Amino acid sequence: MRYYIADQHFYHRSLLTSMDKRPFSTVEEMNQYMIDQWNSRVKPDDEVIILGDFSMGNGLLTSQILLQLSGVKCLIVGNHDGKFLRDPNFDYSMFRWIKQYAEIRDGRRIVCLSHYPIMCYNGQYRKNKDGTPTHFMLYGHTHCTMDESLIRNYQINTMSTKRTSEYRSDPEEIPCNMINCFCMFSDYVPLTLDEWIDIRNSQLVIQDRINKRMKPSKQTLNTQCVNSHAHWMIKYNRTGADGFPIDAFICSNCNHKGSFDKYCQHCGALMDEEPTFPEKGYPPEDWRELNIERWKSFWR
Repeated sequence: MRYYIADQHFYHRSLLTSMDKRPFSTVEEMNQYMIDQWNSRVKPDDEVIILGDFSMGNGLLTSQILLQLSGVKCLIVGNHDGKFLRDPNFDYSMFRWIKQYAEIRDGRRIVCLSHYPIMCYNGQYRKNKDGTPTHFMLYGHTHCTMDESLIRNYQINTMSTKRTSEYRSDPEEIPCNMINCFCMFSDYVPLTLDEWIDIRNSQLVIQDRINKRMKPSKQTLNTQCVNSHAHWMIKYNRTGADGFPIDAFICSNCNHKGSFDKYCQHCGALMDEEPTFPEKGYPPEDWRELNIERWKSFWR
């Protein structure tokens, strides 16, 4: 089995408090959780292609992480991988191969692999006779940022555009199959191509829905992190750093913690839906459990 994942950023401490705001107390806790999630899926004979930004640790620390991860690992180099790759203490045999860019076959499909998103990727227009796309572009780098929102809007606009060619006289929609394999979208679990396609399709549907529902005055808000199927606020109690209980809110659209009014301050999602939870006592104290699969089960 072949899996894909991007942007784990082992040992990247600042991602706990900025940009991703990952829900861990320490970088050691984050590292261990990502190792456990990886090994919950990947078997020794499976192949995992890492689409860059694997680790911010030095060569020795990164080698120790790779020793704990099951399966055969391959690396597409990201902009944050230089520290361990330039370290003479790094064991390069940990990876089957290390490349800046690659094109591989996954079943009957061709996958273009790059850490950075490529808008006009090789084979973009190619389809089977039944209209099924044969080429996909897998990337990382953009995490869950405004850049990722712009890329999703680019895909929506591209796929809604029709064109003719010397081979077809009837207008035909332009294919665009770009997939961000950001690890937080899968709760740090490597996924197959088909699983990433499902997540990407859901993200584009929700992105389009948010675009249509956003008021003009809110257009400047970030509309990224659209990795779920609902928009609502959940108030729950958790213990603050001083040991006293505090109130916090979670946006079901982007899992961002904060204080919200009508719109999520992080992703701009409209907060007008009421949740129903099938499990007594939910949500849990550990809000890390609020991952995409659990949200999906509540929304359908």
